Amino acid sequence: IEAVTGVQTCALPISFAEARQYGLDFEKKLNVTSLADLRSLSAIAINDAQPFYLDQDPGVTGFAPSIDDYVIPIVPGQAFYDGKQMKIPLLAGFNAREEYLFEGNALPHATAAQFESAAKILFGSRMPEFLSLFPDNTPALLNSSSDALVGSLYIREQTWEAANTHCQTTGEPVFAYYYNYTSAYEPIASHTAEEPFVFGNLLNNPILGSFQPAGPQDKLFSKQVMGYWTNFAKSGNPNGYRSGLTTWPAHGSNCAQFIELSSTITSTTLEPLLLKQLGFIGSFRTNGVLPASWRQLSTVGV
Repeated sequence: IEAVTGVQTCALPISFAEARQYGLDFEKKLNVTSLADLRSLSAIAINDAQPFYLDQDPGVTGFAPSIDDYVIPIVPGQAFYDGKQMKIPLLAGFNAREEYLFEGNALPHATAAQFESAAKILFGSRMPEFLSLFPDNTPALLNSSSDALVGSLYIREQTWEAANTHCQTTGEPVFAYYYNYTSAYEPIASHTAEEPFVFGNLLNNPILGSFQPAGPQDKLFSKQVMGYWTNFAKSGNPNGYRSGLTTWPAHGSNCAQFIELSSTITSTTLEPLLLKQLGFIGSFRTNGVLPASWRQLSTVGV
């Protein structure tokens, strides 16, 4: 996602030239002139000079991966599209409230007209299709569509695309999850909300709005989630070694099967509207890559 004036859009990783200029500008900000000078600074000084803000795009305001022609030679989306990624099993998924941490980067949506003006720059002549999938004709629909769009632009479509493409171009098994678990301990199924359960590290998480300690249900859920992840680490399949778990279906030839990680763990398919929304965004990709123009915007006429 790239922050621009009044709108944030899905962005490609930055180029080598852009990353190099970013580094040179950072040197000036720190008033240093060499790598030796940079290495003499403390980690605290470096971090304080480039803080991470959730209400701004870290790909623009902080350091982020770049296409450096060495570690990352091409845009990852193109690598998956071309089948150049590693040929290994994949476990990937997204959460019901991905937008929670990124709402500050949503399209302007104080009014439907404002929302549509910003969206038109991204989706152009396909605005009728966009509005059929992201309706804004009531305040409630406007807010929910804004949330759905920013959550999918940031996380959901990217993950869905990677899972689907990995199925199609490698023949390796893919196991996809939809995370929707909430409790007094973790009341919002936001981005990263699954991680404490994956690692069994059930500390307080005030970022998600709660200081409640983990309860028995949270600990049981964490044990189940850790079972899937450790099974996968052992064998490339989340099923098997630890018994008593609901069978996690492979993503399948139709790339539609998920496991829903919720208070009751079940195999599922995504809601039709969400699938259509993800497909709409994904349809703007060319050779696996979203439009370069989406990260070259500088103004929005709102």
